[in-house]
Amino acid sequence: MTRSFIRSIVLIAIVNGIVAPTSIAQTAIGGSAKREVGRVELQPLAFLAGSCWKGTFTGRSVTDEHCFKWIYNGRFLRDHHIVVGDSVAYEGESTYAWDTPSKQIVFWYIALPGFYSHGTVAPSDSVLLFHDNLQTVDARQMRTTWRRSGPDAYIVRVEEITGGTSKVWWTMEMKRSRAAP
Repeated sequence: MTRSFIRSIVLIAIVNGIVAPTSIAQTAIGGSAKREVGRVELQPLAFLAGSCWKGTFTGRSVTDEHCFKWIYNGRFLRDHHIVVGDSVAYEGESTYAWDTPSKQIVFWYIALPGFYSHGTVAPSDSVLLFHDNLQTVDARQMRTTWRRSGPDAYIVRVEEITGGTSKVWWTMEMKRSRAAP
């Protein structure tokens, strides 16, 4: 890559609010490459970062563990999760970001079986409300809430929205289980 091409990409990122000019300058002059805290707009998710959170599905010996960490100097939050206990392990990954034009937290999710979803996260008090479009064989509208139930736990509730009516798929309590790798 040429130097002018890289400068063009950086300028586009700054203009679109993807990166702050000061973070580029700091990195260019030898600033820290690793940042322990995420960007201000992602702070409602900060309690998750640096930890893994694990829960067990009700009535089954199947667990779901999510491990969160800041990436790209805290500009994004990555969540890698794995479901263990069924006949085949299932895993997926979400990336959370701040979308400057819409002024909201957005995410993209990809899963091992090949489906994906994307949506928004609306924080309020001790609740994170996720609205997403799940893309499988049939597109589905989903609503998920993560409600803090203490400093080291939160309750997940996943619903499918069809014709304005919601149907609960499952609920689970997630507990901080270990430091994220």
